[in-house]
Amino acid sequence: MASGSIQKHTGPRGTSWYAVIDIGPDPVTGKRRQKRVSAPTRKECETLVRLALHAAGTGRTIAEEGLTVRDYFARCLASVEPTVRLSTFRRYSDLVRLRVAPELGSIRLSKLTPLDLQRFYAGRMAAGLSATTVHHAQNVIHRAIKQAMRWGLVERNVTELTGAPRRTLPDVNTWDAKQAAAVLAIGDETDTAALWRLALLCGMRRGELLGLMWDDLDLDHRTLAVRRTLSRGKGGRGNWDSRRRSAVAGRSPCPRHVLPRSASTGQHRTPNGSVWGWRGSIMASSSRTRPAGRCTSIAWSPASRS
Repeated sequence: MASGSIQKHTGPRGTSWYAVIDIGPDPVTGKRRQKRVSAPTRKECETLVRLALHAAGTGRTIAEEGLTVRDYFARCLASVEPTVRLSTFRRYSDLVRLRVAPELGSIRLSKLTPLDLQRFYAGRMAAGLSATTVHHAQNVIHRAIKQAMRWGLVERNVTELTGAPRRTLPDVNTWDAKQAAAVLAIGDETDTAALWRLALLCGMRRGELLGLMWDDLDLDHRTLAVRRTLSRGKGGRGNWDSRRRSAVAGRSPCPRHVLPRSASTGQHRTPNGSVWGWRGSIMASSSRTRPAGRCTSIAWSPASRS
């Protein structure tokens, strides 16, 4: 049966309270298991003892004392990768690799404290990161430690005992009508004309533009369907993602002058009859299996505008 008692310790660095908790034998080996907790006050130590005894009583795994934040995040990211979009996983990985690991990576996961996180947030802000970036990092840390609780590696989520800087919305400088018209006029003389017009007049994002297929166009009804996105995946290969939000997916009206020439004319096909573009894509092209990073030369006629 789990048990433990609290002791006071006075040393060169002041007074602290600790407890060595007997959490019963290992169910596999039969060996005795103990866990040590410590805190600057008796009240905090009592809280830690209760949490540890509860964890032992419910059969949860005791935290691996040698597991660092860096090592844990590597495990956590590996488990998350199959469950999120590639772009989301890349964003999580970048935040951990560039922001979290350099500052918190050497700390043992079981020893991570709210003060460590508060110093991390303040230090990143002082280093010039925006409050929004620090807020994103806090979200990643929160989700990771929440998972650690499910796995029995920690008894509490320390991110809930502190707060990250509030997100701030930066001032956005937008083009006025004259500037937008100038960009479209220049774009009309290039092979990216349709991309620029769809982006500016329909508000489509880069991944949505690159993911457009010829089958998504209904030129008779002047509509297009946003069914997928295309992004750069591992090794530079294209990654298709059809998991779109219902508010985005579906057909939307599109002005005539932003659409390529009708597919029925055959002008979207190459001389040998195959569909122009990478795997039938309107905007993306590839010499092998990855996007070239620019639009294809889709058929476009400025005179077709209405």
